[in-house]
Amino acid sequence: MASLSRHELALEQQLATVNDRLKEAKRRVRVVVPSARHRTLHLRATLPAMPEEVQGPPRRRYIKLEVAYTAQGIGEAEALAIDLNTDIEEWRRGKNFDWGKWIARKRRQRSDETESFASVIERLKTQFFEERKDDPMQQKVRRYWQSDYSSQFAKLNQALPYSVGHMREVIESLRKNSSPRKRLSLACVRLMRLMREPIDLVEEIKELGRGYGKQSLNPRDIPSDDQILEDIDKIAPEWRWAFQIFFVFGCRPHELWEAEVLDNCLLRVSENTKTGSRFAMPRDKKLVEEWDLFGTGQERLPATFGKKAAHPEQCISMMFNRARLEAGIGYSAYSLRHAWAISSIRRGTNIRLAARSLGHTVSEHEGTYLNWISAREMQDAMLAEVT
Repeated sequence: MASLSRHELALEQQLATVNDRLKEAKRRVRVVVPSARHRTLHLRATLPAMPEEVQGPPRRRYIKLEVAYTAQGIGEAEALAIDLNTDIEEWRRGKNFDWGKWIARKRRQRSDETESFASVIERLKTQFFEERKDDPMQQKVRRYWQSDYSSQFAKLNQALPYSVGHMREVIESLRKNSSPRKRLSLACVRLMRLMREPIDLVEEIKELGRGYGKQSLNPRDIPSDDQILEDIDKIAPEWRWAFQIFFVFGCRPHELWEAEVLDNCLLRVSENTKTGSRFAMPRDKKLVEEWDLFGTGQERLPATFGKKAAHPEQCISMMFNRARLEAGIGYSAYSLRHAWAISSIRRGTNIRLAARSLGHTVSEHEGTYLNWISAREMQDAMLAEVT
């Protein structure tokens, strides 16, 4: 009996890993290669009789796929196995099994041919939402896909055949140590993992995006409180409430749509946000009352905003930034969040309360913002103790 090559052993191991994942997730489908003469993958599952057959009890069946037995093909077959499992679950709940979908399926592009970026991204999207189908906050899942993946892949020419070279070229065209470069790099890494690219190549693309983060920000680039207070009057009146909320509470832009300022002057943040439901405290309760910030985002944002957007919470940052640029304000809504954090340090706010208010863990808050305490601020603190 001929021994298997290293490539064949690697394929066997990958196939076993995929089936282990399917088993662990309690899916009723397996990806198999029925015999040595088959070089295409099959799905194996217990299925009902086909329409043209004498109806009888369900039995184990094989569904041939137009997918070659390659590393990339195994990934495609796993996605199809998840699709088939969904159909099986519906059939077990009483719905008719759609054999036509699996017998006369539209031919998929073979995995030994080159897929377009659009095709690969669509497969990643299917996998992404399948993995999160039981998440009770689907709005948050959609926002996560849009912000971290869809908007990043829009920078690629999706009509081109998938290639690591194109991803590298686009990433390198973006400014070093910038947020856009880091975010595209991370999105491409996820795409490469779907395509089973070598680990060293994945690390190379990830490395291109390194160097950006809150730790790399300089507090000197964050506007002072005096500067912000001066700029509030510059922005268009319909966006002034949003500007004031960012300044007073330090919330994230997308949190504003469903947020509400309560009678006790706390900001209640909806559960449909990045870090879930929480309360944010104001930097100064008097400002909440003086500026009359009470109410919800849907009441206080521009009347036309949200009516034209499928997901208005995703558009707030973009629309606000357009308004502040028109007003000649050079810093973003997120800079107002960082300004809140710096101000909380200078005011001596309890670090646990500050972290909770911003939706951070204490370690994340300490690792980011305590690095921003300058020698001058330490000196001022010592002088205050002496006096």
